[in-house]
Amino acid sequence: MKIVLTTLNARFSHSSLALAYLSASCSKAEINHIVKEYAINDNQANIRSELYRLKPDIICFSCYIWNISQIIKLAADLHKLLPHCGIIMGGPEASNDAVNLLAKHDYIELIVKGEGELILPELIKSWDDRQSWSKIPGIVFRGNNGEIINTLAGSVLELDSLPDPYRNDLDYYRNRIIYFETSRGCPYNCTYCLSATSKGVRYFSLDRVKTRLEQIAATNPQAVKFVDRTFNSNENRALEIMRFLLEQDVDTIFHFEIAAEYLSSGFLEFLKTVPGHRFNFEIGIQSTNPVSLSAINRKCNWNKLRDNIEFLRKNTKIHIHLDLIVGLPFEDYSSIKNSFNDTLLLLPQVVQLGFLKLLPGSIIREEHRDHGFLWEDSPPYQILANAYLSADEIISLQYMETILDNYYNSHLMDNTIQYLIANVYNNDPFSFFEQLTMYWLEQGYINKQQQSKQLYTILKNFVSANSSLHCEACNELLKYDYLVMHRSRLVPDGIDRHNEQDAHLLLFDCIKDSSFRSNNLAELEELSKHELRRRLHLEYFSYYPGCKQKESALTPILFVYSQPASQRADKVIVF
Repeated sequence: MKIVLTTLNARFSHSSLALAYLSASCSKAEINHIVKEYAINDNQANIRSELYRLKPDIICFSCYIWNISQIIKLAADLHKLLPHCGIIMGGPEASNDAVNLLAKHDYIELIVKGEGELILPELIKSWDDRQSWSKIPGIVFRGNNGEIINTLAGSVLELDSLPDPYRNDLDYYRNRIIYFETSRGCPYNCTYCLSATSKGVRYFSLDRVKTRLEQIAATNPQAVKFVDRTFNSNENRALEIMRFLLEQDVDTIFHFEIAAEYLSSGFLEFLKTVPGHRFNFEIGIQSTNPVSLSAINRKCNWNKLRDNIEFLRKNTKIHIHLDLIVGLPFEDYSSIKNSFNDTLLLLPQVVQLGFLKLLPGSIIREEHRDHGFLWEDSPPYQILANAYLSADEIISLQYMETILDNYYNSHLMDNTIQYLIANVYNNDPFSFFEQLTMYWLEQGYINKQQQSKQLYTILKNFVSANSSLHCEACNELLKYDYLVMHRSRLVPDGIDRHNEQDAHLLLFDCIKDSSFRSNNLAELEELSKHELRRRLHLEYFSYYPGCKQKESALTPILFVYSQPASQRADKVIVF
């Protein structure tokens, strides 16, 4: 038989850990198979054609919230072209609504409900003996009379019994994110998450984890993302793994989902030693409303969480990503504003303003009547309204998500944004982003793709229209931010410049002055004067980050772009 394991990843740079495990399990069982990974943005007709030309006897789809709609359509088309091909689905988006999915789509042969590493090889080996399927735990299929049979889940896997998903071709992952797990399960029981339907956390042995990570690190991948729901659920274990990672001679970025309120003082002290660009932390705030958190079974000590995040930001070089969820029970528009401000004022690198999804099989979906939830019928099942938020309010917050990504998470104009929040909006970032969102709507920008250069012009115009007293300071800060982030001698439209007529002479003096070069541009000493000129830009400012007020005389500032291809200034010299 020809077996194909396939899925559609959210992006080309992603990879499927599930397929890697299934492939390793099939290989261990001596089952010949082919693995084909695609991305949801790939041409669907091309995907269908390639899978059809393989002429599989069985095709297995790994289904998630981001790909289920496309997989359903793809599977329906393939069934028409290959009516004798058995179609199997698994993954959370299939397994948690398996009976309904099977009843609705008669071309789906079977659904694997749980961990498929043991189930799938057994199923494939008994494929021609349909009578034996009822003895296989954790599957849903049709009986001889068309009745849907749902077998009981089997025993929980001993994780170390699983074959290594990355034992073969690590070159495949050279330009992709490698996903890695050291545990399964979650200590939390949040009602919106499917992890709440299973209890406890299981761990791979530390010896196995270290051996596999050492093999992966030897290829020096760009990024490894740990998929553990709460990486520091066992702090001593997490600390040992992190220390081990720092011993590896790699440039790899390691991404972890952590519960920051549980970081001990000793762990925090260790994190101070982590070099920059090595660890990324994703931390789920979700809400700072204790009533909302209690309603979703999430315990949180906000004061401890806030203090630890502040410590991380001020004392470590760790990239911090904080998550919020719009649509939780008992959280109205005013409460969301408080949660947003509490979170953004911590100044993380990223704030993700997400929206509640009523996932099939989740506890919160079963309780939807208690909170008046309305949600999308199709994936991703995102909230439309509830008893606390109107549809108008949710739509406004969805627009604000776009503005937040454009102006905060992009880091294109950090100094300008912080100035406006502090000096115009009295440390109320929600009101700033709310008003900027309204401005975008009024001007018709919201549904149009804007280039990064246009974002500066739009913000300048917004300040001119709403906060004219701060227009000059913002003009200078926008100009400064732009030159930090863009290697360009031009600035965005509408940004005023004050360069003196002979400004280029000061720059040439700097280049010719060996003392200035050795003191300020030592890393560029080997360059010719012509090439050095290409790496420098001089601009005059009446206001800039760090000065306390608008200066009477213009100040020249030198922007240094040390790397040949770098678009970002590595150094800024104020004269």
